Amino acid sequence: NNSAAAAIMAKRIGSENWHVKMVAMMTLRKMGSKELPPCTGPVVPRLGDHSMEVQRRADEILRRIEPTAMAQHIGTIVLQLDDPDWHTRRAALEALSRIDPAVV
Repeated sequence: NNSAAAAIMAKRIGSENWHVKMVAMMTLRKMGSKELPPCTGPVVPRLGDHSMEVQRRADEILRRIEPTAMAQHIGTIVLQLDDPDWHTRRAALEALSRIDPAVV
């Protein structure tokens, strides 16, 4: 079941182990967009991960999530705007730009 797999991978992306985190991110990236909304909460903070590869994967996953699903995580996305890394700030801005102001 893809929903169960997505839930497991969402837990794994918070791992301190880079390899575990990357495998989880790559697995989520391959899943259908219908399985991804519940993963939004764990994926958003990965925009600020110390690994640029993890940041990139998080951005790719968030691009596939419906903006309405991301709207409930707007506060976490906004926090990423203060990150010292410009890649993180750019990804957060792009994520915010996909959210329809009408749903916020």
